[in-house]
Amino acid sequence: MKFCPKRTVTFKGLNGVDTTSHFITEDDIKTFHGSEFFNQWLNFSNIIKKNFFDNTEGYYYEDYKFIAYRTELFLTAS
Repeated sequence: MKFCPKRTVTFKGLNGVDTTSHFITEDDIKTFHGSEFFNQWLNFSNIIKKNFFDNTEGYYYEDYKFIAYRTELFLTAS
């Protein structure tokens, strides 16, 4: 399975050290995987929460991948 390209954001952590996180937006998922996948992904995504990354709403990349595996299994088994 292929995954969307990650976005990267760097911010100051609690201890003042630069911290980097990878994230993805809903538009990225829909554009990369298509509408059918995206709609099913949204149904499964209720166990993760959205966050803001430099004023961009999205999901942590690892959370996206977890739900993407689940979505792919569901769609190929149906």
